[in-house]
Amino acid sequence: MSAIKYGWEKKLPAVGYDDAIARVTDLLKEEGFGVLTEIDVKATMKKKIDLEFRKYVILGACNPHLASRALAAEPQIGLMLPCNVVVQEDEHNGSIVSIIDPKAMFLFIENDALKPVAAEAEEKLLRVSGNFKFFATLRVPKVAATLGESRTQSGTHLIASRFLFYRY
Repeated sequence: MSAIKYGWEKKLPAVGYDDAIARVTDLLKEEGFGVLTEIDVKATMKKKIDLEFRKYVILGACNPHLASRALAAEPQIGLMLPCNVVVQEDEHNGSIVSIIDPKAMFLFIENDALKPVAAEAEEKLLRVSGNFKFFATLRVPKVAATLGESRTQSGTHLIASRFLFYRY
């Protein structure tokens, strides 16, 4: 299982792709998120560049209450919305679900009014992953609250530079 530096990932070896999409969508709804966009990467790759790709969907999840607070605090925050959730089929017909960490999305935006919104979104999305009974938890080290260098609890150094997070 590989770690991602900007969210959470769950491997679901016994859950099929379509079932994983349905379950995660239901759990998002329980936390007040709707799916605004659904990008079928497999179909898009085939249509645009005739590339065969595994089943892979990007769900654009939005909680309108949180989005309205974020937009009021930072009008251009729409560039970072919605919160993406990826569901992909693995090589054994199981699934992998990845959820963005909202705090990582807003890391380089210097606006303290966004911190409580990002924290609440994080809580809700963590509940989604925690309530998905077939998920096996994988949490990557938290990134720094501000741009620059930080040390995680494990002693790993992270450097954040806009969208890129480097581990060394």
